[in-house]
Amino acid sequence: MSLTEAYRQLEAASVLPARRTQMEDALRLAASWFLDLSNSTTWGTPTTIIRFANQTIAGLVGCAHAAEALGDSALMAAVDTGIGVFSARAQASGGWFYEPTGLDLAYSHEVQVPDMADLYRVTGDQRLLDMAERWLGILSLVTVREPDGSGYIGMGSASARTGGSVPITDAFSDARDRTAFTGELLPAVPGFAAYRPSVSTVNTARAQWAASTDPIVGRAKQNTSPRLWMHVTANAPLASAADRSAALAALPTIASSRFTEARTGVLGMQFVFVRRPRYYLASLFGQRASTRVRNGSQLLWHPTMGTTIVGFNNAAVDDDFWGTILGDGVDEARATLTAAFASGGSPVAITGLAAVTGDFSITASSATGIKTVTDVGDTGFTRTVTAPSAGTEQIPLLLQHGDALEWLGSGSGSPTWGQNSASAATGLCLTRSGVKMKLKWGARENVTLTDTARTIFEDGDRRQHLLRIPHPGALTLEVAFSS
Repeated sequence: MSLTEAYRQLEAASVLPARRTQMEDALRLAASWFLDLSNSTTWGTPTTIIRFANQTIAGLVGCAHAAEALGDSALMAAVDTGIGVFSARAQASGGWFYEPTGLDLAYSHEVQVPDMADLYRVTGDQRLLDMAERWLGILSLVTVREPDGSGYIGMGSASARTGGSVPITDAFSDARDRTAFTGELLPAVPGFAAYRPSVSTVNTARAQWAASTDPIVGRAKQNTSPRLWMHVTANAPLASAADRSAALAALPTIASSRFTEARTGVLGMQFVFVRRPRYYLASLFGQRASTRVRNGSQLLWHPTMGTTIVGFNNAAVDDDFWGTILGDGVDEARATLTAAFASGGSPVAITGLAAVTGDFSITASSATGIKTVTDVGDTGFTRTVTAPSAGTEQIPLLLQHGDALEWLGSGSGSPTWGQNSASAATGLCLTRSGVKMKLKWGARENVTLTDTARTIFEDGDRRQHLLRIPHPGALTLEVAFSS
């Protein structure tokens, strides 16, 4: 794509004709190689998937730009065929694009979808819009919006390839706008406005930049993506402030206080999203798409408090997720989890979960011997753990500076943000924005709250703290919200 852009600029200036001929030859040769559908590494096969969707779409958009610049109708027809193969093999039934088989927030949101929008600008292909709609459906469920307007926190534990603790921030600058070309989808898929800045935000930021007297600092590797200078300068459409507000209000977790949604894919992967009046809980089951993925319930959000629990997927880290860990280091979050669902004492197929809007249970088991039962209610839920030996329940709380913390059933005082604490307690109360979240485990246990250096957003205020509750192989944890 960069070579095509260079070719366009040379042609517009009517310079270096011999070099332009060489570039034409290189573009045709590269496009011919890439659009060879017998290359299963890039395209999969009729019975297999495209394993790295962002790479294949990047090749497609590069070929489309070459065909457009060269005026080559045969090459554009081959691109059209490629889009059909991509739409059939690159996206799970649950909406995510394969990276390599599971979800990856960074690759899909920041790399693939902008390139897909670029491809749509060139081709106007409806199939691309259909895929974008399906992606937006899962994106709006695996991300939650923070009430203070900082942006979104994602279910990073489910990302298969890249670090899942990176948020989608509302802070805007052209120099970092890697999703700029997603704006091309806005006229047809207005829901993307919830994940893009409004035109007034962009204009204000640009005016402030133009008025600044600060020196311009040169970019250094790995921060020299051609996506920035090509996509940002293309001035893709932006939503009005009113249209963006409407898109935010339409986000499922904000538009509704009660739903159960499930999304499925290869490897038996099952996302389950539970919205009840006082909280939102997101979980993943099945075989993991990579060793980075953490299974089970890993994201808990409240409409006023924001995110209170979130698991990450950091490489070479074994303490950033929610789960019981046995003495030998075995846990259920980094294992294949088989889930079963029941409502009113009767089994419910995952395809029937959308009809369940009241109390129900999720039973998750694995070869580790650890089994959890999550009983969902309106004001909270209960997580019951049984394990083959003594273990420790590890809960990744996401705390903020202004949070008030209190040990329950203890005379040991109150924990503090950024500091380690220990107590013989029966529970922990977190108060934020006038709402209380209580975690109760019944019997008095010698528990700890450990600060980590893991934060979300640039201000570092939201910081992961690990609550650890030892148990003899059985634990009943109640999580409830006051309002």
